[in-house]
Amino acid sequence: MASTQASSPRVKDLASRIKAAQDPEIQTMKGWLSAWDEPETGESGDMGGMDHGGGNGGTGFGTGMMTVTTARAELDKGKYEPAKQLSQVIIDAQEKEITEMQGLLAGS
Repeated sequence: MASTQASSPRVKDLASRIKAAQDPEIQTMKGWLSAWDEPETGESGDMGGMDHGGGNGGTGFGTGMMTVTTARAELDKGKYEPAKQLSQVIIDAQEKEITEMQGLLAGS
């Protein structure tokens, strides 16, 4: 929504960059589901199959996007090394994005 509805060009730019960064992450996770013959959506409509294959210790990947909390749980409990590596990438990116958002909120 921010990329189309925000009035600030800086907010629109950040939203656009976040989407561009998340698209490959989502495609990677969908690829894992496909390789594991798991559906992309569970009963709740999320990517419920993402806890398959010993990959994430049951943490799941939500709607194809990991939160920092979910990514940290994956690092701590996950067994599927590619998912753990992706988790670290997500943590690093989201922490940087959060810092940038806080700067936008502070008016800097």
